[in-house]
Amino acid sequence: METEQLSKESDRFRHQAESLAEEISTLRVAKEKLSIQLEEREKNFLSLQQQHEKLVTAVDSNTKSSAEIRDERDELMKKMQEKIIETEELRHARDGLAKSEKIRDKQVKELQEDNIKLAEQLRESRHEVCVLCMWESLINILVVR
Repeated sequence: METEQLSKESDRFRHQAESLAEEISTLRVAKEKLSIQLEEREKNFLSLQQQHEKLVTAVDSNTKSSAEIRDERDELMKKMQEKIIETEELRHARDGLAKSEKIRDKQVKELQEDNIKLAEQLRESRHEVCVLCMWESLINILVVR
C-alpha cells in the first residue's frame, strides 16, 4: 500500500516537473519574442531619432515654414515618447519573464530533488517488503515441516 502511494506521488511529482519544464520552455520562447520586439523598438526609436535630426536640419535650412516644421517635430516627438513607453513596457515584461523563469527553474529543481527522495523511499520500502516476504516464506516453510 505504501509502495503504491509512493509510486503515485513519484508520478505526480514527475508530471509536475514536466509541466513546469514545459512552462519554462514557453516562458523562454515568450522572453525571446519580447527581446526581438525590444530590438525592433530600439531600431524604430533610432530611426525616429534620425528623422528628428533631419527635421532639425530642415529648420536650419528654412526649407519649410516654422509652423509645419514644429508640427512635424511635435508629431515625431510624440511618436518617440510612445516608442520609449513601449520599449520600457517590453523591458519590464522581459524582466518579469526572466524572474518567472528563475522561479520555475528553482521549482523544477525542488521537484526533482523530491522525486529523488521519493524514489529512494520507494527502493527502501521495496527492500523492506522483500525482506518481509523472505521471512514469511521461511516461516511458512518451518510451519509446514
